[in-house]
Amino acid sequence: MTKRTAEDVNRRYFRRAYRTGEHGWGVDVPSPQAVRFLKRVRREVPGARLLDLGCGEGRHAVAAARLGFEVTGVDYERLAVGRARRLAGAAGLGGIAFRTENALNLPFAEASFGVVLDY
Repeated sequence: MTKRTAEDVNRRYFRRAYRTGEHGWGVDVPSPQAVRFLKRVRREVPGARLLDLGCGEGRHAVAAARLGFEVTGVDYERLAVGRARRLAGAAGLGGIAFRTENALNLPFAEASFGVVLDY
């Protein structure tokens, strides 16, 4: 019997959640808490590059871009990243960079972002 790692369990959970839509988070409307955070940070670091870590279907990346951030969204689930791209495109925000990446091994140089959101 093959032992499953925590990473394997997480990947299976998120793959199923995005495939079936059976999860407990919003899909296209950002959370009020995240929007309040983004507005506060925008005043402190206007125009900053923002990394949306575990961006899912892109709701917070889209909200950040609308507030003037230069946004990169990453998630390790390809299905979520594809949906995030479609959400941003439907919102007319084609400038958001969405990437399929593992948050434990990101390809960005140190200090590439002025703000990191992990919601």
